[in-house]
Amino acid sequence: MSEYLQRFVPPEAVGKQVEIQESLLPVIERIAKVLPVEKVWEYFASAPSETNGVIVFPYCRVNSELFEIRDAESVFDIAQNDGNVEETKKYYQHMSESALKVLLWVEVGFEGLENLAVSPASSNWGASRKAGSRVKLIMTDGKELYDKNLTSFVTLRHSYPEKNTDCFAQFRLEHLLARWEKK
Repeated sequence: MSEYLQRFVPPEAVGKQVEIQESLLPVIERIAKVLPVEKVWEYFASAPSETNGVIVFPYCRVNSELFEIRDAESVFDIAQNDGNVEETKKYYQHMSESALKVLLWVEVGFEGLENLAVSPASSNWGASRKAGSRVKLIMTDGKELYDKNLTSFVTLRHSYPEKNTDCFAQFRLEHLLARWEKK
């Protein structure tokens, strides 16, 4: 295992089954330039339950994170309408972290959805296992899901009074949201 990738593995993961994806070293190098070391592992290591009992690093299911944004937004709206401040904060935080993971993985790590789509790392998108079909699906339906959910999050974020405390503000990564701003 590369020394560089080893530095992200926390002590509590030592002794567990961990699969390091050396081919994604450049992706993690780019992400690590903008995110603290402990967050790199937290955001981009799989749960053993999603990868056959093995912790895979780096790893991100973009489609799952996009669905998390959509689902959390629905519950956020309900909590906000009910006046439940704590639940509203909880679901906003969840949406914010999912959006950040997606943007870091795709826009920073892979330098665009097109690059992720042609990478073997896109096989965990949940789409077709055939590379050509997967690329086509990601660049059509996947791109639509990507843009729709990120635009929705950015729109919601503008009206959220505590956005200055979210992970985008905390890590000074608000610039990643600019493409989904409504003009």
